[in-house]
Amino acid sequence: MSCTRSILAGEGLIDAREMTDSSYLWDKGQVDLLSERFQRDGFVLIRGLLSPQDVYTARESALRDLSALRPEVFMRGKPPLQGLAAKGASSLGLLGYQHIAQSERVQPILEHPSLFKLARALTEEEDVITTGYKWLRAVGEGEFTGLHTDRVFLGQGSSSLVTLWLPLGDVPVEQGGLLVCRGSHRLRAFAPLRATYGSSGVGAD
Repeated sequence: MSCTRSILAGEGLIDAREMTDSSYLWDKGQVDLLSERFQRDGFVLIRGLLSPQDVYTARESALRDLSALRPEVFMRGKPPLQGLAAKGASSLGLLGYQHIAQSERVQPILEHPSLFKLARALTEEEDVITTGYKWLRAVGEGEFTGLHTDRVFLGQGSSSLVTLWLPLGDVPVEQGGLLVCRGSHRLRAFAPLRATYGSSGVGAD
């Protein structure tokens, strides 16, 4: 079991531990156990679902396109493909450049058949679709995506919903990653939040 460590999350410190790796359940075809864990925890961590080379190709393409549009946000003297932001760079703007997410090297990763296969297994639905709009993000040093639930952005369609967080490359803790609150979709303490904010719809995405 991973150890608890104190990390900076947004504007304060929290105690967190690494997610339980569920890759072996998927690799061994133990879908029932994987689904059970998903229903219990609200998430599953799957590694190696996509080819690392394809992921890095998508990363390079996205960074190259972003550097052409926003060269000032990249660290001077460093190749843009390293993905190093200039000090003080903010609002990098990938969300506003949907053509990058829909490019011929990035979109195939975001809509890879393996992702649909996993979504079908977790939702127990045969007909799985995705949104045309993609939440492709680049975040500068000191910035963060605030606490939220994806349903408020995506819940206007089917109630059977699963979202995927797909890093385009390695993301060590020091560079910021994904934090989730295990079981927040069912724990009693979160019931008021689920009934209010969690049932709302925000944004024009």
